[in-house]
Amino acid sequence: MNREQLTTLVRSKKAKTREAAYKSLFSKYGENKGVTGEIYQNIVLNWRDEGIGMRGFSSPIMIRNISNNIDNETTKTLLNVCKKNSKIFQKYFLQKAKLLGMKKLRRYDLYAPSKSKIKKKLLL
Repeated sequence: MNREQLTTLVRSKKAKTREAAYKSLFSKYGENKGVTGEIYQNIVLNWRDEGIGMRGFSSPIMIRNISNNIDNETTKTLLNVCKKNSKIFQKYFLQKAKLLGMKKLRRYDLYAPSKSKIKKKLLL
């Protein structure tokens, strides 16, 4: 199965199918976690050395902000609003778990399809 087909199965009505598809999609990352971790660490260190050390930016996020034409205050505001409202996000997933008949939503169930009744209740 290719990635596109597996991605479709992550949204299956069947919990076991969702779990198997999710595990299959991410199994390669697990197999290569040492190499992937090293690559990521080197990217981060190079980003820091070049952006902060050589170019004089005050923070790593400032580099990205400039390339996206966003000022630092906008990013700070966005992050603060996300932190302030994280309970809403958590409440949504607790409700979804409850409506799906689960105590706690598993990672595999984030994209579980909901019946239209459930969707209406979640939106209210």
